[in-house]
Amino acid sequence: MLDHLCNSGSYKKLSKNPLKKISRTVALAIKSSNYVACISHKLIESSPITLRIYGLPKIHKEGAPLRPIVNTISGPTYLQAKFLALKLKPLVGLTESFAKDPLSFVEELKGIKLDPGEMLVSCDVVSLYTCIPIKEAIDVINRVTNLDTACLVEICLTSTFFSFEGEFFEQTCGVAMGSPQSPVVANIFMEDFESKALSSAQLLPKLWKRLVDDMNAI
Repeated sequence: MLDHLCNSGSYKKLSKNPLKKISRTVALAIKSSNYVACISHKLIESSPITLRIYGLPKIHKEGAPLRPIVNTISGPTYLQAKFLALKLKPLVGLTESFAKDPLSFVEELKGIKLDPGEMLVSCDVVSLYTCIPIKEAIDVINRVTNLDTACLVEICLTSTFFSFEGEFFEQTCGVAMGSPQSPVVANIFMEDFESKALSSAQLLPKLWKRLVDDMNAI
């Protein structure tokens, strides 16, 4: 985990715990937002705690690399992120390529026959969550929602910090796996990204399905 935190390029070591500073920033953003000011008491954590990170080993991959998870429950942005995830969720799954889960994808494959020379291929994004460009993701959310919502999402995405073995770190790239809004933001960004890619492709695939960052095509 220390190797990941110090050498992946996605985190910055901090000299002290930023809990109080981030809590004040989050509370001020919520209270000054026209979008959620009336329910600010429901979105501001009364006694926020310092977040912690842990790793889940990917035992199906060589070397069992860790999947970093930031436990955001009771953190400064948790209630806000949970609220935003519910608001953004209806915007996910509006493309033809969207696959809700692996079983639904298998059902769609049952009626498809491969012609000579065709093959089914799959690919995925390496470390999707920590690779999502925050500015571009916020631009997409602003385009599909409004500026107030995008600003609140940005506050959450740029306020990820945590402790590990007594030291404090800030996430400087991507979104944190463990935040309620991260899966929704990842899906919205990927839908926009793939729409641009497919619209500019000279040769379209016969089939293109995506489950978050796992793509399947013929």
